[in-house]
Amino acid sequence: MKESFLKKMAQDLLTLEINTIIKEEMSAVKMPSARQALYELSRLYHKKLQEMGLREPVYWQYAGMRSFGELRDRAKRGTEKMKKKLETASEDEKENICENIKILERIQEQSSGIVGIFHQLRESVKDKIGKTAGYSDVPEPVKIKILEDMKNKGELEPAKSHRESEMWNNDIDRQRMNEIEDLNLRPEQIALIRKAWEIGIFGSFFAGMC
Repeated sequence: MKESFLKKMAQDLLTLEINTIIKEEMSAVKMPSARQALYELSRLYHKKLQEMGLREPVYWQYAGMRSFGELRDRAKRGTEKMKKKLETASEDEKENICENIKILERIQEQSSGIVGIFHQLRESVKDKIGKTAGYSDVPEPVKIKILEDMKNKGELEPAKSHRESEMWNNDIDRQRMNEIEDLNLRPEQIALIRKAWEIGIFGSFFAGMC
């Protein structure tokens, strides 16, 4: 179910829309690695939520499942707050509030899709590491041995750490992202991240309309 949702979302993002515009937050350069693209996207969302006074409290400042989950939740609460504010706003205030609502909805939607990607990656690693036992039941030394075997067979690029979470998650600092292999993504997952990274927080002529 999640997989079909992500595929549809990626297809929708790749569809050329007449109302797409260019904004300063959009990127026209080649996307870096998936890990770095997610980091840049998380920084953009973090900055925008901070500007709106909606980012606190900050628990995760990276670019993995928990980070984007936190950004999604802050954007959701911000949307609810803005919609309440809209009810008593003057006509002059409404346009700006509506634009902020659309930005927050975009942050929430994109962050939710990215969290879904991390869930899929985690399940993929679970399948590879713990096929014959519950993932949580596999002792840590056994997991490390399996990862070593995978690396020796060429199934896993060498890394400085054998923490299996780094194979699917990205809640690490930027330097660490440069030291380990990139996320192993399917084409539709890459497409979703690339379009979110390219569009940023804008993408419609009607961003200011509720």
